[in-house]
Amino acid sequence: MASATNIHSGDPETNETPEELKERLKKEQEELELQKRMKNLRRRMERAKREYDALDARVSKMKRNFRRPIPKPKVSPYRPLDPPPPEIRRKKVVVLKSPSEEQEQN
Repeated sequence: MASATNIHSGDPETNETPEELKERLKKEQEELELQKRMKNLRRRMERAKREYDALDARVSKMKRNFRRPIPKPKVSPYRPLDPPPPEIRRKKVVVLKSPSEEQEQN
């Protein structure tokens, strides 16, 4: 009992020779591989497009924020204002006299 797709005897239903049958099966296999590659490429392209769109949105948002003026700080009515910084007190400069100058004044 030989199978209908036996490569050595050919296909009796379509009257193909073994070489034609091999060639047809090879083409079908190549077609399946090509479809698989195309599916994977489409997935990669869609992913790359999503990533590009996300980056494009981020860049446009950054540009929009860059052009916007810096907002003035808002004063909350519930929070007291910060006290002014303390004034810097300077020490009085004390001039020390040498012992010879002290004797001259006395």
